[in-house]
Amino acid sequence: MVTKLRLGSSVVYVCEICGYGYQSINTAEHCEQHCDTRMQPSERIRHKAVYQPRVEVLPTVAEHRN
Repeated sequence: MVTKLRLGSSVVYVCEICGYGYQSINTAEHCEQHCDTRMQPSERIRHKAVYQPRVEVLPTVAEHRN
């Protein structure tokens, strides 16, 4: 399910899987479908994003065990 996000006076529709936002709800839904079925975002769809999430990549648990 796509999330509606208000940024100032604009509305952005965000893919709940990858966190990228789009002006069109249809593009956001397409992104979410792609992320869900292929387990990764589409570069072609992501190119249309107007909002990019700030994501901190955490090290894996295995790296901490060494």
